[in-house]
Amino acid sequence: MFAEEFLEIIIQTSSKKDSSCQSSILLKILSDIPKEVDITKKQAAIIAHEYIKKILHIEDEDDITAANQLRDLYDCRVCAHHIAQVYCKGIMGAMIDATAAGTHELPMLFGVNEPLSEAEASTIAERISFLYENVKKDDLTVGINR
Repeated sequence: MFAEEFLEIIIQTSSKKDSSCQSSILLKILSDIPKEVDITKKQAAIIAHEYIKKILHIEDEDDITAANQLRDLYDCRVCAHHIAQVYCKGIMGAMIDATAAGTHELPMLFGVNEPLSEAEASTIAERISFLYENVKKDDLTVGINR
């Protein structure tokens, strides 16, 4: 799956339908991702996180210590913050590394260099939409209670 295809799935699934109008922001999100090459999970994390921040205007998690259980979190220093954010928000998950059993290594892997499947892309898009809907509801509730 190419980066443009992944972002298109997110846009089509998103509850915020005017997001496709913000083309300059979307182009910036994609600018550092290689074109015509299948994206990896670390690249998907960057796209998903940037979309959440810049299009949906959802703030970052303050506490990302839960992501420290990911053994490969810092395999990509540039991606680490993006991975931590989407992991802690529940947008992207981890897998258990069975080879770590009985060792001192952390058993959870994000799979930074694994290719992103279409099924994973759809799940991520659905989770982003769900997150946005819940944040929007919370904002409305806070506004009512003031």
